[in-house]
Amino acid sequence: MDGELLARLRAIVARRLGLMLDAGRDAELGEALTRRLAERGRPAASAYLDALDTHDHREVHALGELLTVGETCFFRAREQFDVLRDVVLPARARSCGDDLRILSAGCSSGEEPYSLAIFMRERERQFLPATWLRWHVHAIDLSRRALAKAETGVYSAWALRETSADLRERYFSARGREYELGAQARTNVTFEQQNLLEESGQLAAGGAYEIIFCRNVLMYFTPDAARAVVARLTAALAPGGVLFLGHAESLRGLSNDYSLESSHDTFYYRRERRPTAAPPVRAVSSTLPTAAPVALALPADPAPPGPSEDVLDRVRDLVSLERFDQALEALALLSPAEQEAAGVVILRAVARLGIGDVDAAAADCNRLLAGGEGSVEAHVVLALVAEHRGDRRGAIEHHRAALYLDPEFALAHLHLGRIQRREGRLDEARHALGQALELLVREETSRLLLFGGGFSRAGLVALCRTELATLGGAS
Repeated sequence: MDGELLARLRAIVARRLGLMLDAGRDAELGEALTRRLAERGRPAASAYLDALDTHDHREVHALGELLTVGETCFFRAREQFDVLRDVVLPARARSCGDDLRILSAGCSSGEEPYSLAIFMRERERQFLPATWLRWHVHAIDLSRRALAKAETGVYSAWALRETSADLRERYFSARGREYELGAQARTNVTFEQQNLLEESGQLAAGGAYEIIFCRNVLMYFTPDAARAVVARLTAALAPGGVLFLGHAESLRGLSNDYSLESSHDTFYYRRERRPTAAPPVRAVSSTLPTAAPVALALPADPAPPGPSEDVLDRVRDLVSLERFDQALEALALLSPAEQEAAGVVILRAVARLGIGDVDAAAADCNRLLAGGEGSVEAHVVLALVAEHRGDRRGAIEHHRAALYLDPEFALAHLHLGRIQRREGRLDEARHALGQALELLVREETSRLLLFGGGFSRAGLVALCRTELATLGGAS
């Protein structure tokens, strides 16, 4: 499809939906455009884009449905539910306030809001006093198709992969190879079709919710769109309310109305100050960065002093030789202040990952992200952690986060492309690996040592060419 048409469509999608689509998704974008043109009787593409860009509200939503299909499951990121159980709900119970209201923003096909409903059913006898036994989950999404699936309450076994056997037995009924959610988990959940960039529906109600889940949504928006969405979520969140984001997302550069809190090896946000008014949709820029969006963290205190570069170089050499225990021993000799420097924390996380201490490596990097330091490399380590745990989607999210912060990080492109190839996302893989091949010649040596898997620069270039050859790309 014509490159100029796709570039114009990307700009319109950014302006009208706030979505950031890099060139690696051109094939998907072209397929969506072709499908909408066919369903509209095949008008001229330029005329269709004119209508899309000016007044055709329904068509914007129809196109958005084809571009925002997300894969999720019940009880994803269980540590956030642990925070609800042990921190948020007990504090809320002590306040003995009004009914508890929860918003699931970007709810997709319903797994998240229904997980919250099951969670509340399980918890209400333990934590909810008689003064607010009533609770409600309101769920919104752009896609009518996803919402229609949510309304059926029927899911595959794969969607229940993180759901314990006792919860599955208590709340679901087998229907052949699928599972139907029972009424007790559905009666307190409502769904609404809504574009998060539009001031309408329940999201427009000030202070309407005590808890908001908006996970793995902001990372797909342009920065201006993400700020607009966060401002609206903030207006809808009651003072002292809690906001949960995806593990590769944060609020740095998006809002100053929250305090960052941590518990159960995860981070979340509590609204502190009165928010400013949500910016109008027209403020969203149509300028598209070249890489996928990402997560940022709140501003940090000044970075602690770090060790000399000679020390870091010696540790990097040990890591590249896979002498991870020796690398950790060398880092342990540094002063406490030096050990908190971002570069040292990254080295320690890579070494810990090398010896299989995955949880400690993840904790190091999550702490860096929370403080706003070392974000690029921290995201790459977390991507490797996610891949180690078999979470390819999480790995993709973190690599994209790194590339949003540094589009020229060759090894992030390389790792991303290899995962996408295994996922069958061949056009995206071809684009990522092509970027890696182009950028490897000037990749920083320190990054090659940490994330190159022991390969030399020439070896990584050869690996890239081999991967591309299997995809019909460069040779």
